[in-house]
Amino acid sequence: MNIIKSIRFIFLFILTFSVIIYPEEIKHTKYTGIPFAAKKWSKWIHIQFLGNDLEKQKKVAEKAAALGYDTVVLMFFGRVSLDCGVGDGVFSKQDTQKLINYITRDLKMTVIPEIKLLAKSERTYGKNFVKNNPDFFIKGKYNESSIIDPFFKINGKTLYDLYIIGLIDELIDLFKGPAIFILGYDEYDSTAISQVAEKNNLSTQELWAGTLNKVSKYLIDKNISPMIWGDMLLSKRLADDDNPVGYPADEGFNYYEPLNSRYPSDSPIDTLDFVREIKYREKMIIGDWHYNGGDNKNRYPSIDYFKWLGFGGILGATWGDMKNTKNFSAYAKNNNCMGMICTLFHYISQPELQHLLFPTLENNILLMNNPEIQIPAPSSVIITKDDNKISCVRPGDKIKIAFKDSDKERDLEIFKYGDRRNMIISITNQDTFFAWQIPAGIEGFIDIIGRAKNKTGFKTSYYLETALLISDKTYIRRKSDCLLGFSFPGAVTADNEDFILLDGKSDIGFALKHENAKIVSDGILCSGAGGIKICRSPGDAYAIKNGFTILIEFTVNEFPKPPKSSCLFAWGPWGKGPRVFIQTDGSVIGQVGTGGAIAAITSSDHLKKSERNNIKFICNGKNIILYLNGKKNEDKFTAAVEAPLDYAISLGCIFKNDTKYFELPKGINHEFHGKIHKLEVRDDFVFN
Repeated sequence: MNIIKSIRFIFLFILTFSVIIYPEEIKHTKYTGIPFAAKKWSKWIHIQFLGNDLEKQKKVAEKAAALGYDTVVLMFFGRVSLDCGVGDGVFSKQDTQKLINYITRDLKMTVIPEIKLLAKSERTYGKNFVKNNPDFFIKGKYNESSIIDPFFKINGKTLYDLYIIGLIDELIDLFKGPAIFILGYDEYDSTAISQVAEKNNLSTQELWAGTLNKVSKYLIDKNISPMIWGDMLLSKRLADDDNPVGYPADEGFNYYEPLNSRYPSDSPIDTLDFVREIKYREKMIIGDWHYNGGDNKNRYPSIDYFKWLGFGGILGATWGDMKNTKNFSAYAKNNNCMGMICTLFHYISQPELQHLLFPTLENNILLMNNPEIQIPAPSSVIITKDDNKISCVRPGDKIKIAFKDSDKERDLEIFKYGDRRNMIISITNQDTFFAWQIPAGIEGFIDIIGRAKNKTGFKTSYYLETALLISDKTYIRRKSDCLLGFSFPGAVTADNEDFILLDGKSDIGFALKHENAKIVSDGILCSGAGGIKICRSPGDAYAIKNGFTILIEFTVNEFPKPPKSSCLFAWGPWGKGPRVFIQTDGSVIGQVGTGGAIAAITSSDHLKKSERNNIKFICNGKNIILYLNGKKNEDKFTAAVEAPLDYAISLGCIFKNDTKYFELPKGINHEFHGKIHKLEVRDDFVFN
């Protein structure tokens, strides 16, 4: 009898061990897409509970319904107080229920909840809840990346039962039994997840995949389809034949983002190794988000990969980039996906970006339904006095603000620079130009914001920061054939040395001093966080869409300290757009592109410390060329030049504290120590 028991034990041990080492094979089931609301091609919007009231969310839903969107994802951001004890109390459960009822009953739209299972706990339970219960969580490196410990017990009950299932049950009731429930699983700090696993004597995959499987089964048993975001199931390793999933190698994954299986990028944990452990794939939905575009051939290989894995449904998700929406919608439609999602991160809550909100809604659904539509150049305005283009006027002057490249529905708003909360004037359905006499009592810089439609129905927006200076003093721009620039000596500066008047044909006439930079007789002295900011203009950014030349003459007083580089020039967010960096050894990097299609070139020569140096960085869409003090370096460039629409240019710094424009890239120091004597940005290619 003991022998039989021993044999049985050995057999069970081998069986258990083999299941761990040899997980279930991928089932290549035929992909059909999960039927959803009897629609072949569904259009969703993603709304966050940001701000201080729910009126903006209500208006966005109303606009979306009128445009033809059929589904709304509501993400509470931990700001709704719920009966299970979570939420920061910005919004009440009663007001939230009224909004959900309004969207479903009055607007006839489907409403779906989203939480962040395991990680990003601040966005699920609330910042105050996380702060007040530190024993429940392990803090990760990523912003708002606290990981909940599902096994932590309070009075004999686990957090899984109290605050994961407890929250899910309450949201199922609040949303009246949603057809789909989004569980997040995006951008999760996998190192912190491994720490929670180790604390409970589990492997990372047991916690990461096991928690997802357990919650998915719970939802499926209630006839609710679980949905996760797909970025942590993606990796550049999918371009290799020996990837752990066994997927046929696709080189497109070398030119693609986000690929967050290793997140943050220096995490020793790679969640791609655990993808095979995800169960119930045929009953799950993937939200496949890509904000900057497809691979180097405008494909979206993640869609093919998720279909191969056997997921039941796939939706693409975009944010802001209309070229990406156009290409992604076409690829998703041709590959039998469920539909597309228009995300609205920051557009609802940040005043500086709200001019993009409704144009983004309108253009996304236009391109989701008709991806063959050509995207037009951005609308722009021309400010003239006595038929002469101007950048500076006096109080009492009469000017014209003319609309360019627009057909109808022209809107115009004028604000003091940087103050979107106090409007000076607002005009709707304007004619081709607006005549304005500058009223007394207004001085300083103004911003002009507007929207207009062209004949295809595509709505463009423009945002000119520092479009005009109202002053008793007159400043006249020097003529130049460049797009924008300045040179010392001779640059026109304000008496109080707060700005430089730009040369060139740019829509923006001014470069503003940033923090502790100083404007001196022969240049801009930068130290610490100081530098120069050239404000936003979509027209300027669009001008360099086919290539550019950037010329900078400067003196460097200190090289950056290891292991960081310093930023001399940047135009665009999160690594997107042209950039010039200085290395610790005095070499220079020129970079362009976006996502996986970034091209960079390093100078073979080195800067001369405390002497004048000059850089010429050129991209013509085929080659990138970098001259340092006349010495040429050249490389091939196969990606498209990405125009960094609606972002400022930084010179001598990255705006570390100005997250409206830039997120500090890993390994980059915002501080440049030296003097900038000359800048010239051209929308042509100067090779000699």
